[in-house]
Amino acid sequence: MNTQNTRLALISMISLLVIIACGVSAGPSAPSAPGAAETLAERTLVVMRTSAALSATPTFSPAPPTDTPVPSDTPTITNTPTETNTPIPMLTAIPTHTPQPTDTATLIPSVTPWIPGGGGGGGGGGGGKPAVPCLAARLIRHITIPDGQWLPTNQTFEKVWRIQNTGSCTWNRNVVFRPVRNSDPLFGTRVEIDQRVRPGDTIDLDVELKTPSTEGSFTSEWVFIADKERFGNDGSKPFEVSVNVSNSPPTVKYDFASRGCTAQYQSNARLVRNRIRVENSAVTNLRCGNKPGNPLGFVRPLNNPKMESGEITGFTGLWTIPPRAPGGIIQGFFPAMIVFSGDHFVAQIGCLSGANNCDVTFELRYRVITPPNHNVTEDSVTYNKTYTGTLTDINLDLASLGLSGRYVSFIFRVQANNNSNENQAVWVGPRIVH
Repeated sequence: MNTQNTRLALISMISLLVIIACGVSAGPSAPSAPGAAETLAERTLVVMRTSAALSATPTFSPAPPTDTPVPSDTPTITNTPTETNTPIPMLTAIPTHTPQPTDTATLIPSVTPWIPGGGGGGGGGGGGKPAVPCLAARLIRHITIPDGQWLPTNQTFEKVWRIQNTGSCTWNRNVVFRPVRNSDPLFGTRVEIDQRVRPGDTIDLDVELKTPSTEGSFTSEWVFIADKERFGNDGSKPFEVSVNVSNSPPTVKYDFASRGCTAQYQSNARLVRNRIRVENSAVTNLRCGNKPGNPLGFVRPLNNPKMESGEITGFTGLWTIPPRAPGGIIQGFFPAMIVFSGDHFVAQIGCLSGANNCDVTFELRYRVITPPNHNVTEDSVTYNKTYTGTLTDINLDLASLGLSGRYVSFIFRVQANNNSNENQAVWVGPRIVH
């Protein structure tokens, strides 16, 4: 019992005693039985205890601590997941991040080569770039036998194409290069690809051909075959070689100017912060027929050129402008042709009319090639030219240069000797005559 309860009990007891005392003194008392006083006292004590008990606020004394939980208070233990050795399931990749299949070296037999302009096919993925076909090729340039070369009857020769693999599959022995027709007019036979040509790589394909015993113009057409799939140059176009066969050689056996854009042109300059930089190791490819204002070089066939000596009618010239810097060079590589005894290279060289500050060096280089494209020797003849009002004549006996019976690639080179934009050099009527 706490202090407050004790006080309440004492007050109750005193109040009861006062009431009893008042009752005794209030009048004569009734005769009491023996032991009445003790009984009254006892009753009074009982009442006091009862009153105290009723008035007291029940309290709870904490039980002494124990390690044994009361059954009704025993908590229900919920097991919290802990790390286990159970393998965690692999995450599923988000579809948009699923890696695409990579190119493989295995040719897919069922792939149909893409043909430019062909119909059909599914959607293009919302306007994206078309998928790269497995099997595709592109002609880089002719290494030997330019189209239209004169050859005698029954003449064996080597034709070499430089071709790039523009597809997504690697070529190997499963790919063959063969004539379109079973009976080829130049007696060509199939050639197996004896090396791995990966996407983007180039290969020089060499085939042995022979002119027929009859005269005329003949064209041999070639395509690739891989697991019954056929593909050619930029789609389905065949790779070709065309020759003129005659036992009476023409006066003009090959006209370089009229076929000027069959050559591959390069310069030794590049632009650095909009300034021309000439470097011996620089190689910048140029497109034949581009704009004359290209500071890295320009070349284009020009009919009836108006030269420093006047207009030259009846001839086509190669209008050539080197890079506008001292030492700037532009050069064009023509396919190698077979040179025969009695062949001459002839041309006139000079500056275009009005190019008063023209100061250039013309150089005719001749590279001897043993197919397929093995360089043996290379030499040249050079001519310096300024604006003098006259042209320089060239007439070279190719046999005297040791070129008879050889495959010779002629390279037309012009070098600038100053930084003038008037270095307007022209090869007038360059050709092989017999």
